[in-house]
Amino acid sequence: MAIINGNQLLVFIDNVAIGCTTNCQLQSTKETIDVTCKDNNGDRQVLSGSQQWNITASGLWDFASTLGPKELYASHKNGTRVGIKMAITDTDGSPESGKSYFYGYARLNSFQVAGPLNAGSTYDLTFEGDGELNIATET
Repeated sequence: MAIINGNQLLVFIDNVAIGCTTNCQLQSTKETIDVTCKDNNGDRQVLSGSQQWNITASGLWDFASTLGPKELYASHKNGTRVGIKMAITDTDGSPESGKSYFYGYARLNSFQVAGPLNAGSTYDLTFEGDGELNIATET
């Protein structure tokens, strides 16, 4: 069994890892189109519709990160369409050769910052997919 350590899964924007993440998640859903009719006694029938997907990332603010708060907020504010990838990384934080990764284009539609008492300042980001979500293997 090849269980992946969650520490190795990172989110990249235009091939740069988002700094100081503590969690990331990908969600993909397919809409359904209801085609139920009386011919089948009213039993529900559906067709597959469009796909919706998003990638979320949470972490600690680190203004020294290459891709940190200033760059992420600018992307959010400007509604920039970015290349996004969720990839398994090796020990130096680079995508690991021979491993699968998800990728596509997205927009940073939700940007949250929190400053809890006696704890590190945190962020939560939601990138909404803009087009197809793909899977490939790192070379």
